[in-house]
Order: sequence, then structure tokens, then C-alpha cells
Amino acid sequence: MNTKAEVLVWKLASECYGAGLGQLLAAAIGSYKRPPGLDGLTRIYAENIGADGLKVLVDTLVHHATGRFYVSHGGVEIRLGLRGYLLWFLRQKLVDDGHAQPQ
Repeated sequence: MNTKAEVLVWKLASECYGAGLGQLLAAAIGSYKRPPGLDGLTRIYAENIGADGLKVLVDTLVHHATGRFYVSHGGVEIRLGLRGYLLWFLRQKLVDDGHAQPQ
């Protein structure tokens, strides 16, 4: 899922929300409902979401995640569904707040 769009969303969210990004991620994690069944794992690195984004994500997962995640080798491993949901959540928040256009 390492796409240019993902990089841009995380970069813009980090710039627009700064220290508040952790609160947004906590809200996203708190509202995420994992569907039943198996969901693959995905690794997120600083090159995917920026160094600041990765640090905030890991800190938020440590304090708010109810599911499993693994921090290793300069990245974090989470469920694919959660990764997609976080991207959707941040993109939607940016659009709602007028920082981005819907696409």
C-alpha cells in the first residue's frame, strides 16, 4: 500500500495538525472496528508516512491500540485493514477541515 497518495496524506496531516496528530490517530484507532476473519499484516516505515508520522503512530499505538502490532526494524507492523482505515480517516479529516480536496 506504499503509494504516493499515502505519503502525501500523512505529510499533509503532519503539517496541518502537528502535535494534534496523535489525538486524531487515537480517535481513528478508537473508532476502528476490525471485521471478523483474517486480515493480512503490513509494515509501515518512515519512508511511507514520514519520520514524524511514524513516531506519532507508534506512540499512539502503544497508548491506544487494542489489537496487536509490532515495532521492529525502523517501522511498525499492523493489520492491513487498520492501515487503510487510518489513511481514510486522515484523508477525510483533511477534506472536512478544508486542507485537501475530495478525490
